[in-house]
Amino acid sequence: MLPVPAVAARVSRYKNRPNIIYKKGFACEAFFVYLFIKNSPINVAIQYDEQAILLARAIDIAVNSLSKFLPKDWSESHRQQFKKVYLEWKEDALKPSAKFKNIASLNYTKNAVFTYFQEGFGEEVNYFWSEIKKANLPYRRENKMAKILKSGKIKNQIQYDFVIDVIVPYQQEELITEEDVIILNELIKEFETRASKRSK
Repeated sequence: MLPVPAVAARVSRYKNRPNIIYKKGFACEAFFVYLFIKNSPINVAIQYDEQAILLARAIDIAVNSLSKFLPKDWSESHRQQFKKVYLEWKEDALKPSAKFKNIASLNYTKNAVFTYFQEGFGEEVNYFWSEIKKANLPYRRENKMAKILKSGKIKNQIQYDFVIDVIVPYQQEELITEEDVIILNELIKEFETRASKRSK
Protein backbone atom coordinates (compact mmCIF):
# COMPACT_ATOMS: atom_id res chain seq x y z
CA MET A 1 0.00 0.00 0.00
CA LEU A 2 1.29 3.48 -0.85
CA PRO A 3 2.30 5.78 2.02
CA VAL A 4 -0.04 8.73 2.59
CA PRO A 5 2.28 11.37 0.99
CA ALA A 6 2.55 9.29 -2.20
CA VAL A 7 -1.20 8.82 -2.41
CA ALA A 8 -1.76 12.53 -1.81
CA ALA A 9 0.63 13.31 -4.66
CA ARG A 10 -1.36 11.08 -7.01
CA VAL A 11 -4.64 12.71 -6.00
CA SER A 12 -3.13 16.14 -6.65
CA ARG A 13 -1.98 14.97 -10.09
CA TYR A 14 -5.46 13.75 -11.00
CA LYS A 15 -7.15 16.87 -9.65
CA ASN A 16 -5.17 19.04 -12.04
CA ARG A 17 -5.99 16.77 -14.98
CA PRO A 18 -9.65 15.73 -14.50
CA ASN A 19 -9.99 14.23 -17.98
CA ILE A 20 -7.35 11.60 -17.24
CA ILE A 21 -9.61 9.59 -14.95
CA TYR A 22 -11.78 8.68 -17.90
CA LYS A 23 -8.95 7.06 -19.79
CA LYS A 24 -8.49 3.32 -19.62
CA GLY A 25 -6.61 2.17 -16.55
CA PHE A 26 -6.78 5.45 -14.68
CA ALA A 27 -10.42 5.60 -13.56
CA CYS A 28 -10.11 2.63 -11.24
CA GLU A 29 -6.81 3.82 -9.77
CA ALA A 30 -8.12 7.33 -9.16
CA PHE A 31 -11.24 5.98 -7.47
CA PHE A 32 -9.31 3.77 -5.06
CA VAL A 33 -6.84 6.57 -4.32
CA TYR A 34 -9.84 8.71 -3.33
CA LEU A 35 -11.24 5.96 -1.11
CA PHE A 36 -7.87 5.46 0.54
CA ILE A 37 -7.56 9.14 1.43
CA LYS A 38 -11.19 9.34 2.57
CA ASN A 39 -10.85 6.34 4.89
CA SER A 40 -7.24 6.73 5.96
CA PRO A 41 -6.57 6.84 9.71
CA ILE A 42 -5.39 10.44 9.39
CA ASN A 43 -8.57 11.61 7.68
CA VAL A 44 -10.83 9.65 10.03
CA ALA A 45 -9.06 11.23 13.02
CA ILE A 46 -9.59 14.70 11.54
CA GLN A 47 -13.29 13.96 11.01
CA TYR A 48 -13.58 12.79 14.61
CA ASP A 49 -11.83 15.85 16.04
CA GLU A 50 -14.01 18.24 14.05
CA GLN A 51 -17.23 16.52 15.15
CA ALA A 52 -16.05 16.26 18.76
CA ILE A 53 -15.37 20.00 18.94
CA LEU A 54 -18.86 20.76 17.62
CA LEU A 55 -20.41 18.40 20.15
CA ALA A 56 -18.36 19.95 22.97
CA ARG A 57 -19.78 23.36 22.06
CA ALA A 58 -23.31 21.94 22.19
CA ILE A 59 -22.56 20.44 25.62
CA ASP A 60 -21.38 23.83 26.88
CA ILE A 61 -24.69 25.30 25.71
CA ALA A 62 -26.59 22.49 27.48
CA VAL A 63 -24.78 23.13 30.75
CA ASN A 64 -25.33 26.87 30.42
CA SER A 65 -29.03 26.29 29.73
CA LEU A 66 -29.39 24.35 32.97
CA SER A 67 -27.42 27.00 34.84
CA LYS A 68 -29.89 29.67 33.71
CA PHE A 69 -33.10 27.69 34.12
CA LEU A 70 -34.01 25.02 36.66
CA PRO A 71 -36.46 22.54 35.07
CA LYS A 72 -39.83 22.04 36.67
CA ASP A 73 -39.79 19.48 39.51
CA TRP A 74 -35.98 19.40 39.59
CA SER A 75 -33.96 19.97 42.75
CA GLU A 76 -30.60 21.69 42.80
CA SER A 77 -28.93 18.30 43.26
CA HIS A 78 -30.61 17.07 40.04
CA ARG A 79 -29.20 20.07 38.19
CA GLN A 80 -25.70 19.51 39.52
CA GLN A 81 -25.82 15.82 38.59
CA PHE A 82 -26.98 16.72 35.07
CA LYS A 83 -24.10 19.18 34.65
CA LYS A 84 -21.60 16.65 36.02
CA VAL A 85 -22.69 13.95 33.56
CA TYR A 86 -22.64 16.36 30.60
CA LEU A 87 -19.14 17.57 31.43
CA GLU A 88 -18.01 13.95 31.65
CA TRP A 89 -19.45 13.37 28.16
CA LYS A 90 -17.55 16.43 26.94
CA GLU A 91 -14.32 15.04 28.36
CA ASP A 92 -15.02 11.64 26.77
CA ALA A 93 -15.64 13.28 23.39
CA LEU A 94 -12.55 15.49 23.40
CA LYS A 95 -10.14 13.07 25.06
CA PRO A 96 -11.30 9.53 24.24
CA SER A 97 -9.21 6.43 24.68
CA ALA A 98 -7.84 5.10 21.39
CA LYS A 99 -10.48 2.38 20.97
CA PHE A 100 -13.33 4.90 21.37
CA LYS A 101 -11.93 7.54 19.02
CA ASN A 102 -14.33 6.76 16.19
CA ILE A 103 -17.47 8.30 14.75
CA ALA A 104 -19.70 5.45 15.95
CA SER A 105 -18.71 6.05 19.59
CA LEU A 106 -19.10 9.80 19.15
CA ASN A 107 -22.60 9.33 17.72
CA TYR A 108 -23.51 7.28 20.77
CA THR A 109 -22.41 10.17 23.00
CA LYS A 110 -24.23 12.66 20.78
CA ASN A 111 -27.50 10.73 21.11
CA ALA A 112 -27.13 10.75 24.89
CA VAL A 113 -26.39 14.50 24.92
CA PHE A 114 -29.44 15.40 22.83
CA THR A 115 -32.03 13.02 24.31
CA TYR A 116 -33.19 15.42 27.02
CA PHE A 117 -33.36 18.39 24.66
CA GLN A 118 -35.20 16.47 21.94
CA GLU A 119 -37.71 14.81 24.24
CA GLY A 120 -38.25 17.51 26.84
CA PHE A 121 -39.67 21.01 26.87
CA GLY A 122 -39.38 24.06 29.09
CA GLU A 123 -37.43 27.30 29.26
CA GLU A 124 -34.11 25.49 29.37
CA VAL A 125 -34.96 23.45 26.26
CA ASN A 126 -36.12 26.47 24.28
CA TYR A 127 -33.04 28.41 25.34
CA PHE A 128 -30.79 25.50 24.35
CA TRP A 129 -32.14 25.32 20.80
CA SER A 130 -32.09 29.09 20.45
CA GLU A 131 -28.39 29.15 21.37
CA ILE A 132 -27.61 26.17 19.11
CA LYS A 133 -29.09 28.13 16.21
CA LYS A 134 -27.21 31.32 17.14
CA ALA A 135 -23.95 29.36 17.26
CA ASN A 136 -24.72 27.93 13.81
CA LEU A 137 -24.11 24.39 15.03
CA PRO A 138 -25.26 21.55 12.72
CA TYR A 139 -27.97 20.22 15.03
CA ARG A 140 -31.71 20.56 14.56
CA ARG A 141 -34.66 20.22 16.88
CA GLU A 142 -36.96 17.35 15.97
CA ASN A 143 -40.58 18.26 15.27
CA LYS A 144 -42.51 16.52 18.05
CA MET A 145 -45.66 18.43 17.10
CA ALA A 146 -46.28 16.37 13.96
CA LYS A 147 -47.92 13.51 15.90
CA ILE A 148 -50.41 15.88 17.57
CA LEU A 149 -51.23 17.62 14.30
CA LYS A 150 -51.75 14.27 12.59
CA SER A 151 -54.13 13.03 15.28
CA GLY A 152 -56.06 16.31 15.24
CA LYS A 153 -56.45 16.26 19.01
CA ILE A 154 -54.60 17.17 22.19
CA LYS A 155 -55.20 14.00 24.17
CA ASN A 156 -53.97 14.81 27.66
CA GLN A 157 -52.46 17.39 29.99
CA ILE A 158 -48.91 16.42 29.06
CA GLN A 159 -49.56 17.11 25.38
CA TYR A 160 -51.37 20.33 26.30
CA ASP A 161 -48.42 21.59 28.37
CA PHE A 162 -46.06 20.64 25.56
CA VAL A 163 -48.03 22.53 22.90
CA ILE A 164 -48.41 25.63 25.09
CA ASP A 165 -44.69 25.64 25.84
CA VAL A 166 -43.27 25.10 22.35
CA ILE A 167 -45.78 26.58 19.91
CA VAL A 168 -44.00 29.95 19.77
CA PRO A 169 -40.39 28.67 19.56
CA TYR A 170 -41.47 26.00 17.03
CA GLN A 171 -42.94 28.74 14.84
CA GLN A 172 -39.81 30.88 15.26
CA GLU A 173 -37.65 27.92 14.26
CA GLU A 174 -39.97 27.25 11.28
CA LEU A 175 -40.77 23.75 12.48
CA ILE A 176 -44.45 24.53 12.04
CA THR A 177 -46.29 26.76 9.59
CA GLU A 178 -48.79 29.57 10.22
CA GLU A 179 -51.53 27.15 9.20
CA ASP A 180 -50.26 24.67 11.82
CA VAL A 181 -50.41 27.42 14.45
CA ILE A 182 -54.06 28.15 13.60
CA ILE A 183 -54.91 24.45 13.89
CA LEU A 184 -53.02 24.10 17.18
CA ASN A 185 -54.78 27.10 18.69
CA GLU A 186 -58.10 25.43 17.83
CA LEU A 187 -56.92 22.19 19.44
CA ILE A 188 -55.90 24.12 22.55
CA LYS A 189 -59.37 25.67 22.80
CA GLU A 190 -61.02 22.27 22.34
CA PHE A 191 -58.89 20.70 25.07
CA GLU A 192 -59.56 23.59 27.47
CA THR A 193 -63.30 23.27 26.80
CA ARG A 194 -63.23 19.53 27.53
CA ALA A 195 -61.15 20.10 30.66
CA SER A 196 -63.57 22.79 31.84
CA LYS A 197 -66.57 20.45 31.41
CA ARG A 198 -64.81 17.65 33.30
CA SER A 199 -64.07 19.95 36.23
CA LYS A 200 -67.75 20.88 36.71
